[in-house]
Amino acid sequence: MALERVGHTRVKSSAWLALRNAIEAAGVAAKAYPDGLAVEAGDASLYKPDVLVNGGEIADRDAMIAPNPIVAVKVVTPASRGVDTSWKLVDYFSVFSIRHFLIMATERRVVVHHTRRGDGWIETRIAASGRIEMDPFGITVNVEEISAE
Repeated sequence: MALERVGHTRVKSSAWLALRNAIEAAGVAAKAYPDGLAVEAGDASLYKPDVLVNGGEIADRDAMIAPNPIVAVKVVTPASRGVDTSWKLVDYFSVFSIRHFLIMATERRVVVHHTRRGDGWIETRIAASGRIEMDPFGITVNVEEISAE
């Protein structure tokens, strides 16, 4: 079992709580899950984001793979930064249902928000404060909430 630093787990918890609250406030048909569920990317890749938002409820309580992931969140460490910001980024967006990939750098307290636009292009924004709007689902979170330690 891989151990994690307290700061890492606090940011993951904050991200999950902020997304859960935003989903509830918006009244959208989605559910936020803390780490544990996997995203299937391609034929041989399974990734386990730190937080995942699935579109709709997952009916199978024994499921380990999210059937309709729409948001993946990764809290990066200096050791994982290279992989999380390159190949995982490409692989996550190979999953058609994923619209948003948030990369959270705890040592800098910034959120890198990658979003799939309607035309298929991936747009990237870097935010140290303010709102992150995740359209078309109508979910909005504040950077300060999502990255709180």
